[in-house]
Amino acid sequence: MKRILLRALATITLCYLAPAMPAQPTAAAFKFPPADLMNIGVYYYPEAWPAAQWPRDMANIKKLGMEFGHLGEFAWAFMEPTEGHFDFAWLDRNVALAAEQGLKVVLCTPTPAPPIWLTEAHPDVLMVDASGRRQVHGTRQHACWSVETYRRYVAKIVGELGRRYGKDARVWGWQLDNELTHYGKEPCFCDACQRKFQAWLKNKYGEIAALNRDWGNAFWSQLYQRFDQIRLPNTREFVAQFNPHHMLDAQRWFDAVTSGRPLGRRRSTISLGRASSSTTPCPHRMSRG
Repeated sequence: MKRILLRALATITLCYLAPAMPAQPTAAAFKFPPADLMNIGVYYYPEAWPAAQWPRDMANIKKLGMEFGHLGEFAWAFMEPTEGHFDFAWLDRNVALAAEQGLKVVLCTPTPAPPIWLTEAHPDVLMVDASGRRQVHGTRQHACWSVETYRRYVAKIVGELGRRYGKDARVWGWQLDNELTHYGKEPCFCDACQRKFQAWLKNKYGEIAALNRDWGNAFWSQLYQRFDQIRLPNTREFVAQFNPHHMLDAQRWFDAVTSGRPLGRRRSTISLGRASSSTTPCPHRMSRG
């Protein structure tokens, strides 16, 4: 017991006799350089609000610390109220208001929301679901990206946007379309999609014998004689389990449609590129998982 007390007393004495340790300097708070910070912006839909409200909204966007604004994403019916008649006065005004606030502008192609005059005159542009039902006008992304009629109208509206704003220094970049999905109803099963899937298969395999071999079509007598006999795999058209190779290639084809040439993406990019700086960003909005 005495030994324990003596040790404790010695420890306390040493603590008092030891010189005070110098205070450690407080480290400065680390801050990322402004150039390394994420650019933050907002989607703004002026067509949904009274024109008298636009200046206030743009000022608030700046006040909240935003750096850029997206405009025109679903506004095809306002940009082209009737076929061939284009109205960009409202968009001109909002680009100017954004610039007055020092905001960068990202203009969006309005392609995910075709106007009623287009879908009424050309109902074949509407997608067909797995039950064979052609979708009706409304919501968004209800048009089929494979239909050439739709792609021609896309090229027209995108071309008009490119000619008007392509060299506008206030426009920082372009967004191509919106979210390339049919919100759980993809792929489209219309005749145009069937033909494009068949053409994609022919381009990949060359000969039908190669497809039969790689798909293992000897099983269950699934052999095909021609590429035009193959349809997009639809669970509602099969009695039992369908060929997984068939499904895998359909997914590959759909990925090529959505990532490689969506909505005439090549045409859209060319139309914008011819009219704008080669350094202008042309991003795309990623769909939620």
